[in-house]
Amino acid sequence: MKKGLSIICLCLNYAFIGGRLNAQGFAPSTVAGRTAVIVITSGSGIFATSGGTQMTFAASGPTYQNTAITSNVLSSSGTYTWTKTGNNTGTAVLVDALTGITSSTFVTFTSTSGGTFGLVSGVGVQTGSFLWNGYSDLNPFLDVSTRGFVGTGSNILIGGFVIGGSIPKNVLIRAVGPTLASLGVTGTLSDPVVTIYSSSGGVIASNSGWANSATVASADASVGAFALNSGSSDAALVLTLNPGAYTAQVNGKSGDTGVALIEVYELPQ
Repeated sequence: MKKGLSIICLCLNYAFIGGRLNAQGFAPSTVAGRTAVIVITSGSGIFATSGGTQMTFAASGPTYQNTAITSNVLSSSGTYTWTKTGNNTGTAVLVDALTGITSSTFVTFTSTSGGTFGLVSGVGVQTGSFLWNGYSDLNPFLDVSTRGFVGTGSNILIGGFVIGGSIPKNVLIRAVGPTLASLGVTGTLSDPVVTIYSSSGGVIASNSGWANSATVASADASVGAFALNSGSSDAALVLTLNPGAYTAQVNGKSGDTGVALIEVYELPQ
């Protein structure tokens, strides 16, 4: 099983003074396209009296498929609904296609690659653990950010991040100044510009005002980022980036200086 090999690494250059990892929690907003290897600890129910199963959540459409790993496990399929209930918790309601039995699985994530669960159904109660198989290829809830002073010339805010693995990732990158002022931060950068560079130094994209973009607003909501003020000159980009190393630079549009927050989020795939 792959563990943590393909998540967006978000290795910010720690020349970012006060750089920090922002934990948005481990629970994903969607489980579509995931495969969970489930190990039963105790109880009896839809999976087995003991052993494990592999549950695949379809990438399109709310369907699942249970596949036997041990002889005590019955294969099954049906539909599901997933609800993220907290930073590290969620509930999957499964409806078996053959029997119509409904079960509620209460999940607690202890890392980006797995956690524990308790299942309640009409045929029993079960507890156990699970591990995402290839989960990190689709991990949608990591971000990193730092707040710092943006000067001019070589004293602008510069940070690097790395996208690992073998598949492209959707990312939200923000340079926030004016909205920080409304949150009580003083001396903020009034008109930030964020520019993304490839490892070869080429400019990939740049933004100097998010312009109430519906795409940005939707991305903000999907990862739980605080909303940017309507009409503000905060900068934001939604990009699809291939695996590799990147640099994010923040400067003032007209050479202005001040405090800004730079953030990089991995978006749900």
